[in-house]
Amino acid sequence: MSDGRRPRLDDWIRRLGGSGLPIFSRTVQEVSGIAERRGSSARDLADAIGRDASLAARLLRVANSPIFNPQGRRIETISSAVVLVGFDAVRELAVSLALIEQVLQGRRHFKVTREMSRAFHAAAQARAFAEHRRDPTPEEVFVAALLLRIGEMAFWSVADREGTGIERLMASGSSEADAEQQVLGFTLAELSRRLVADWRLGELVERASSGGDDVRAADVRMGHRVALAVETSGWRAARVSRTIDEVAAHLGVPRATAIERVHENAQEAARIAALYGVPTIETYLLQAELPGRPARGDAELQLRVLKQIAEHLDGAVNPDELTRLVLRGVRRGVGMENAFVALRSPSGRSLQIRHVVGGSKAGVVPLPAASGDDLFARTLASGKPLLVTDANLGEVRALLTDEIRRHVALPFVILPIRAGERSIGLLYADRAGSGAAIDDETLAALRVFTQQLALGLASRSG
Repeated sequence: MSDGRRPRLDDWIRRLGGSGLPIFSRTVQEVSGIAERRGSSARDLADAIGRDASLAARLLRVANSPIFNPQGRRIETISSAVVLVGFDAVRELAVSLALIEQVLQGRRHFKVTREMSRAFHAAAQARAFAEHRRDPTPEEVFVAALLLRIGEMAFWSVADREGTGIERLMASGSSEADAEQQVLGFTLAELSRRLVADWRLGELVERASSGGDDVRAADVRMGHRVALAVETSGWRAARVSRTIDEVAAHLGVPRATAIERVHENAQEAARIAALYGVPTIETYLLQAELPGRPARGDAELQLRVLKQIAEHLDGAVNPDELTRLVLRGVRRGVGMENAFVALRSPSGRSLQIRHVVGGSKAGVVPLPAASGDDLFARTLASGKPLLVTDANLGEVRALLTDEIRRHVALPFVILPIRAGERSIGLLYADRAGSGAAIDDETLAALRVFTQQLALGLASRSG
């Protein structure tokens, strides 16, 4: 690290240990200090954790779960948790619970939830990989994966002006690492490595963050590769397929087995997050988009996603992140089965389908010269939603070009994305698998999500 970068990184370490995350820093330092002193006993560790009654109560709840206590032995005290679960496992569990509590008390930037979602998904994957290898302490692998990106979680829980600067650069096309470097003088991955070392978060997470080549560190990093690929690309993407091939090679199992296990691990991640006291995290986990899993409406989840969209719109809008949020709300919240967002190309001669969920496919759909010559062009020109079912298919059949037919299935709805008086794209959604009706309530919910997307995209382009 150059001399110019070190002072700025040191400043952030002090900020996170001072005004930023003071309770977490004190808890970590005390627990880690006891763990590293020779001759420390279970009672020493239990006393340190017990001074935080809330942390102790949550630790016992998690320690009694099947994740850490598969034999189902009743654990009623921290001392017995140390004996039955293990000194290192309890120490690292205390650290992760303290982290989550403090981060969630900070500024609720949408990236905090996204980072925490990725952490839980990665941790569930990594733990399952360790269990497959018959690792004697897979819970340590779980906690190491949970803490691997601690710098990212901590930063976004307190970020203000700097976070806005990073978002703006990313929205302008900069990579995440380049934006962080320009604004902060270091990357958040560097911040994570420093926090892991300075707060003594455990040898395994340190090895994983520094590129250690042992199999346990590889489990941690593989868990994060799966979580990142799914988060950024969706289950059906080629990137996820390649990552599953890596999992199959890592575990020495057939590809079909790797697919099944990775899907099961993603669903387990949502259950683990709820156990840790972070139930809303399932909105960001993509287990709802597993192939073959029918979508069901969830009014409560709709509201949670809309709240996250509102939080996103309060900052510098990232069009990709906003679109992913909207599509998650459309599929899981509204209960649509396949959906995509298509935006006009710069030339205006085509629609570019880049964001898809369910079985929808990405691609480019040419637009005709005359605005009414196909179904997409007519919807763009009219500025009004269009619902197509068996009942009215005859009225629009002539507008279904061969290219459009490759992207739609009955019953479906197309909603124009409006920026002022201009349609800049379309949101498409269907219930082709179940054939369930798209009623007025469903249309109203889809309009809300489309309006939020339009608001964000308009502010970005304006």
